[in-house]
Amino acid sequence: AAPDAGDPGARRFVGTREALWPSAPRRVRVPLDHELELKLWADDHRFQVHRVTVKGPTREGEEQELRVVLRDLPVLTGRLLSLAGEPMPKQRFLAAYDDPWRGLVSTEATTNDAGRFRVQLVGEPLSPLPRPLRAGSAEPCEVVRVSAHAPGRALREVVRAAPGEQGLRLVLAPGASIRGSVMLDSKRTAASVRVGLIDAQSQTKRTPLHPDGRFRFSGIRPGVYSLELRAAQGLLLARVDGIELEEGLDAEDPRLAAIDLRGRFATLQLRLRDERGDALVRKQGTWWSAHDAAEIFSWTTDEQGELKLCVPLELSEIAVAREGGLPQRVLVAPGGQDLRLAPGLATKLELAQRVELPGGMELVAVLEPARSRASFALPPLRFAFGGPVAEGLLPTAGRYRVRWQLRVASLAPREQACGEAQEIDVDRAGDRGYARVEPPEEEELRRAIEESLR
Repeated sequence: AAPDAGDPGARRFVGTREALWPSAPRRVRVPLDHELELKLWADDHRFQVHRVTVKGPTREGEEQELRVVLRDLPVLTGRLLSLAGEPMPKQRFLAAYDDPWRGLVSTEATTNDAGRFRVQLVGEPLSPLPRPLRAGSAEPCEVVRVSAHAPGRALREVVRAAPGEQGLRLVLAPGASIRGSVMLDSKRTAASVRVGLIDAQSQTKRTPLHPDGRFRFSGIRPGVYSLELRAAQGLLLARVDGIELEEGLDAEDPRLAAIDLRGRFATLQLRLRDERGDALVRKQGTWWSAHDAAEIFSWTTDEQGELKLCVPLELSEIAVAREGGLPQRVLVAPGGQDLRLAPGLATKLELAQRVELPGGMELVAVLEPARSRASFALPPLRFAFGGPVAEGLLPTAGRYRVRWQLRVASLAPREQACGEAQEIDVDRAGDRGYARVEPPEEEELRRAIEESLR
């Protein structure tokens, strides 16, 4: 990838996805006088992803040669045993390992006739988080947390292992189970509610709700869990904490016997139109409580531009907006309502000074209206700088308060507050917005980088 000459803030892929062979080097034309980011991988996932940053050619006709040695991905081998210590032959199971770079990663495995297994740690290279990417493949982390489960069985306890370790022993014991039921209004269907079981590491296991309101989790490792019931859009409807599960037993928690959601929430029906009055067909946006923007929920209209939202009755009003657009207040009331929503203003933010960051990190500007006339809560808006320019949507032009965050870019991203807040004026020119923004001071940025690397 290289900076796009037409837009310094954008990146474009300048190579092609083709096989590379030692006897036939692949030549790729690239822009002159640019730092290039290269990523090489094998489609069969047998090798670690190789990342390298190089200074590209400086004159026409110049060639640079890059030789790459792809390293094998780590493999875990061992035996799958029953609680009695007997091998479990031809047993399919799901092995999961906690990759600090990407979060929880699961892969299916099957033991052989002797109960032995071979689990390949697939995907991106394992890398301690946070650590900036540097030239060459990222080094594997020293330890991964491995868990496994099969139908009705669970790993007795999480096993810590080194990538590439051999002779690992995974003991599957009869898993605990938990069941309960949910009472819904007659007009509600089981599909309108999602059930999730959350462990001490905040990992969530989900199960569908039976049409008669029953649910059941099985093959669960002993421990203390929380149960959440959420609406289809993600709104939390009920939560039960402190559910204790014991090995091989059904949880008998009276709080789960009949979770009553009757009369707790209503369906809000909206007909969404644009500023000209045309139906917003298959459009997306967000909604939140008009008094608290801590939780933001997504929505998508149907073929007629209509929308049904599951809203708790204790909410008297909500805010609804198209993606990045100016929100509108909506009263929670029975019957259909018509609503016109304006689109967001496409806005470009440009850094007043160049910022150098380690690979795998980016600067994020979090914007909030500095002098909002809205009488309800507004969520922050985020602009990620992959270069000197970032683009996104704002509700309107005007004055905004900017907070900086340093983001470790990965599939399990983390962010670190950076620098002091400032205010900027976003000017409108035609149908676009623009503003220049001062990045954090060099010393503040350095401290944030060091904090992120701990």
